[in-house]
Amino acid sequence: MIGLTAMDSYGLDSPATKPKFGPAGSPYAITLSASHGYFQSVKHPAPDFWALIGYYIPQYSETACSAASLSMVLNAARTSLLKTSEDKLILQPNLVEKTDVEHWKERLSEPGYGPKKLHGTTLEVLRKIAEKAFQDNGFTKAAVEAVHVNDLSEKNLSKIHQLLITNEKSSNDFILANFNQQTFTDDSDAGHFAPVGAYDSETKKVLILDPDREWYEPYWVSEKKFVEGLHTKDSENDDYRGLLVIRLNSNRPR
Repeated sequence: MIGLTAMDSYGLDSPATKPKFGPAGSPYAITLSASHGYFQSVKHPAPDFWALIGYYIPQYSETACSAASLSMVLNAARTSLLKTSEDKLILQPNLVEKTDVEHWKERLSEPGYGPKKLHGTTLEVLRKIAEKAFQDNGFTKAAVEAVHVNDLSEKNLSKIHQLLITNEKSSNDFILANFNQQTFTDDSDAGHFAPVGAYDSETKKVLILDPDREWYEPYWVSEKKFVEGLHTKDSENDDYRGLLVIRLNSNRPR
């Protein structure tokens, strides 16, 4: 019974709880289970979705959305490679341990990093981490671009739109979104990372593979809401959030 507490379900008098994903009747997001027609059409091969979905995992701690998101994309990037029985999947703790960049491990620890006890990563910090992680895993031609959404000008809106269109054409590139989770879910006011699973250009909806699996399943947000979530400021450095665009350029490991 959506929007009701346990006591309501038994007919007792208690206030209704807040619906998930925004106001009742006007949610900010729609779950993939409630809207999956995009994947039922032969017109939509959705290469990123099928590369990513087999590796869709929960973040291992409250601050580890960057680790979950990056491990999903790294595993997805390796799907076209010839694997042997000795090849393991890239797991979050191993990835964090091996990628000694920008104090990533400390940032994802309970105490946090430095005197300010920083938790999580900024867009630029994850850009540096992703560059190193892809190089370490054999993608020597991979390029990682940070796209900050500093304003909602037509130029920026057009750029984000074109990136989504291009991203949907192949699994040779991936997008990690850096957004304020509250904008999409009407819940915690917190910075967050998640891979973009697909983009429906007809309805202008973006599929978010949210690694906060304790609370969420994959969900669609409108392109307008998507950009709104990116156009928020990170409390660590006061920079605007945005996208990490990862272009493989080559599926061949060194």
